[in-house]
This record gives sequence, C-alpha cells and structure tokens, in this order.
Amino acid sequence: MQFLQDLEKQLEVAASDIQSIAQNFKKAIECGLTGEKSPLLMLPSYIGKPSGDETGTFLAVDMGGSNLRVAKFIIAQRRITKTAEISAGLRSSDGSYDYTISQTTAEELFDFFAEKIAQVVAPGEKCFLGHTFSFPTQQHDINNATLIMWTKEIAVSGVVGKNPNQLLLDALKRKKLDIIPCAIINDTVGTLLVAACQYAEADIGSILGTGHNTCYIEPHHPLTGKPMIVNMEAANFDWELPYTEYDDILDAASNKPGRARLEKMISGAYLGEVVRIIICKLAEEGAVFEGNHQYQSLIAEKYSLPSKVISDFIQNQASIRKMFGCSNEDAKAISFISTLVSRRGARLAAGTYIGNVLHIDPELKEKHIIAVDGSIYEKMPGFKEELRKALDEVLGNRSDKIIMQLVKDGSGAGAAVAAAMTTGESAG
Repeated sequence: MQFLQDLEKQLEVAASDIQSIAQNFKKAIECGLTGEKSPLLMLPSYIGKPSGDETGTFLAVDMGGSNLRVAKFIIAQRRITKTAEISAGLRSSDGSYDYTISQTTAEELFDFFAEKIAQVVAPGEKCFLGHTFSFPTQQHDINNATLIMWTKEIAVSGVVGKNPNQLLLDALKRKKLDIIPCAIINDTVGTLLVAACQYAEADIGSILGTGHNTCYIEPHHPLTGKPMIVNMEAANFDWELPYTEYDDILDAASNKPGRARLEKMISGAYLGEVVRIIICKLAEEGAVFEGNHQYQSLIAEKYSLPSKVISDFIQNQASIRKMFGCSNEDAKAISFISTLVSRRGARLAAGTYIGNVLHIDPELKEKHIIAVDGSIYEKMPGFKEELRKALDEVLGNRSDKIIMQLVKDGSGAGAAVAAAMTTGESAG
C-alpha cells in the first residue's frame, strides 16, 4: 500500500541520521558542560562512581508520584540485596487522608515518611538513608537540593524552596528515630549507581519508560576536576531531530509545546499518541477504516491509545480487529504503523547513546555498559532488539564495546548505593 510506503519513509531513521544525532548530542553535552547554549541541562549530581567496596545496611525512600516506598538493603561485595520493603499511597482509599494536596503541610507529609520508615527499622537501629526524589530540584551537594516546583499533581505546601532531606531529618527527629538522610538523587542517577556498583564498566544510565532521561559519569567534571554523574535531562534534546507533521501536531497540543521534543518521540507517555494521530489522519484521508466510523468513538480523545496497547498492536493483529471491528488489511496496516513508531524511537535513542559514549571515549577504546530501566525498553516488542541493531549498524565492529544492560529498581537500590557512597564507611 502506497500510504504505508510513504509513512515508512517519513518515520525512517537511517544510519546516517543516527550518526548526525550522535554528533549533535555529543556537541550538546560539550556545550552544556562549558555553559554554552544547549538543550541539555547537564545538572551536577555531586556524586561519582561507586568503588565497589561499599558495605553495610542502608535505607532507601522513593516518592514516585502518589506512592511512597521505603526499603532496606544490604550491600556487600558489589551485591545489593533487599531485605525489607513497604509501599503506601499518599492518598488513602477511604479518603481519610491525602498527602498530595495544598492543604497538606510539609510537616504532615514528612511525618508520614517517618512513620513508614519506622516500620522497616528495629527499635533503636541507626541507619543511613538515601532518598530518590524525582521532582525538579536545584542540587547544591549530594545531601542538599532545593525543590523548584512540584509536578505529577503534587501540591503540598511549604516544600518548594526547601531541602526535602532537611525536612525529612526534622520529621525523623520528631519521631525519635536515629536515621540519617545523607543523599538525595533522581531515578536516572539511581539506575546508573545500581549498575556501577555491580559492574565496573557501567558509565551511562537511562530511563526508557513513561518518561525518558539519561545520565553519565563525566570523567573530569568542571566543578571538581573529578568524576561526577551528570543528569542531562535528555528529554529536552531537540537539535535537528527528524520531526514529522505528526510530531508537530502532538507537540502543539501538549501541555508544554516546544519542550521535551526527544521524549515526545520515544517515551511511553507519547508513543501511543503518535500512533493515534497517524491512524486518525489516515482514516480522515480514507486510507484506513473506509466506511467504518467506529474508530472515532474509540480514539478521538487525546492520549486514548496508551503504549501498552501499542505493544499489543505490534504482536497481535487480532486485538486490532476486535477493538476496531476492522478488516484484516486495516489491522495489518495499524500493526505496521505501531512497529514503525516504536522502531523510530529505538533508533533515536541509539543515536543519543552513541553521542554520549563518544563524548566519554572518542575512539571507543574501552567497554561501556549502558544501564537502562523502564517499561518501553523492557516490554515494548522489538524495541531493545532494534536499539541494538542500530548500534551495530552505525558502529560496525566497534559496537561490541557498548553493552546494554537492563537494571531494575534504580529508584530504590540506587538510593541505598548513594547512601553507602556518601557515608564512605561500613554501616550496620
């Protein structure tokens, strides 16, 4: 079908495109490090690479959206073992409390943290704690960050402009707990820390899930001259990306037009929406669903096709026929469209990873492990394979220097590793 051939050309990311993205991404890193204009924020994390000698028992707290998680880990001989974990919603199912709204004070929120932490420690136990806090912050050192603004529908009063770890310490003291917060990180940094604790060659960490971000170990950071993990906020990269009309439609209708353009092409929050926009446009033109208007009630609303449905479309054409009541030919076309959008995302990600590695190691002499967490990388059919294929295409016989490694629970275990590194001693 001609329209599918045309679409395949529009969504193609050729090897030459990947090379251009890699060079532009490398340049954006270098501009960001020297204070020149760059779409990458290049935020210092004030933490370097684990030595591998970290030992002890550490706590991790992770506030992700409307859920709080507290876990205890034992770290020894590059192994990280979880020994306890509890999760609690910040909103109660019966409506008795809601620790997300503006009527909630900072004290109330962090007293709730302290109450949950008390449930995973023994009476009188002393422990160091790492805190994964994935909201926009200005980091001043590893244990001192200022909340710039709440996102993810959180609006608690009295936290913006403050250091969450100080607020947590105050709450722990009120609870008479001998727990010491000593590190505050985001989930991308945590993913890299987990991998780097276990594998000496790990120097890049990335999230390919609902959102997208990448961090890496800058060998000689301008602030210290020493190795430091840099949180790039890679979602914002936008230099000469191969946008289509569909990407522009999505961006214009988004909450923040012009922002996070890379993320809008590769992350789980947006892949389904790109597919939905393409299907609706083709249906309007009569290329699919001819005489069948059932699709309008199903996918007329923005973001009505989540990425998990796209995963199903890629591997199961019967699910498409069932959903839309469409012909085999239409189902085949929609499955192919879903594959094209996913494939493009994987190849764009590969370009940024190559640029990142070439910044660290221009001649690609060393081995580099890229630690990745997230549902798109882990579960989207064909995504990780297409990413690997793109690395092999562009790098040829040097591609074996880059190893992709799935890493789970960076937001939990990563915070524990940060605590272990920050204390610099055996604990527990």
